[in-house]
Amino acid sequence: MRKTWKISVSNLLIAIIFIYVGAWFLLDNLGFLNESLKNALILFIPYIIAIFGIGLLIRPFIKNHGLASDWLFGLFFFPYGSLLIADRFGALDFTWSDAWKLWPMIIIYVGSVILFHRKN
Repeated sequence: MRKTWKISVSNLLIAIIFIYVGAWFLLDNLGFLNESLKNALILFIPYIIAIFGIGLLIRPFIKNHGLASDWLFGLFFFPYGSLLIADRFGALDFTWSDAWKLWPMIIIYVGSVILFHRKN
């Protein structure tokens, strides 16, 4: 019998972060990363964050997979990545350290849970 491989979203995120950071340090220590390549790699991080957030947002609605916590993290990661992308294009001023400005998302999440709570 074939076993299926399952990993939680939080474990997947942690694994991706460790692999990315480890590969970054390894390539940098070996001298393979010059400034232009570093800038190119940093450029893609906001897109990855936004796509990850979209995946977390739609996951609970597809065949009842995922948890409410996935939706909460998606509600954070999608706007965070999108705002970082908008900053790259000069549409607004939003930096990596401005994540704390998204705290009202917690209020939106609580309201959404109350609104969409299903009783079993």
